Amino acid sequence: MALHRLSGVIALVLLGVLTDSVHGKYELTRTPLFQCDVGGIWQSEHGTLLTMELGVNRSIDGTYQSSEGAPKSHLLGYQQAGDSPTFGVAVKNVADPSITVITGQCFTDSYGETKLWTTWIRRGTVPTSKDEWKASLFGSVSFSKYVAKKGTAA
Repeated sequence: MALHRLSGVIALVLLGVLTDSVHGKYELTRTPLFQCDVGGIWQSEHGTLLTMELGVNRSIDGTYQSSEGAPKSHLLGYQQAGDSPTFGVAVKNVADPSITVITGQCFTDSYGETKLWTTWIRRGTVPTSKDEWKASLFGSVSFSKYVAKKGTAA
């Protein structure tokens, strides 16, 4: 009988806290299990490699490589603060006279797996303004933390 009364009291207290939280008396917060970090080496499903190092004020400095063996291009950008931060980088491509801008968000799931979900736009040069329509390409791609194959280096 005492146990039954105790569980009833606990239920009433919880109901009161939840009711008060709905009316703004308490704020229920979620503590993330893992914080996402964009620093490191990332690989897309297409083999593109992003190497990003976080600096002062969440600046990003690194390299972009369209595939293994391709020349590395310099990238610069910024990351916002937060558990699942947004970020953006600009890439000065060395393989051709174009600029690629990549923006996205970093997510970490409950298993600790981290992914970057991105959207990119590549602007190339064209000879005249009449060809402007074919100067830009865009798309989206996800990146996972890079795992080097045995016997290779990033």
